[in-house]
Amino acid sequence: MLGSYLYEHVPTLWELELDRAQAMILHRILDG
Repeated sequence: MLGSYLYEHVPTLWELELDRAQAMILHRILDG
């Protein structure tokens, strides 16, 4: 049960992490 829950929600968490990483990189470039 928990495994299927994680399997369904991991992509969403992964996309959030990617968005946050891209935002950090973008800020670093603009500040640089």
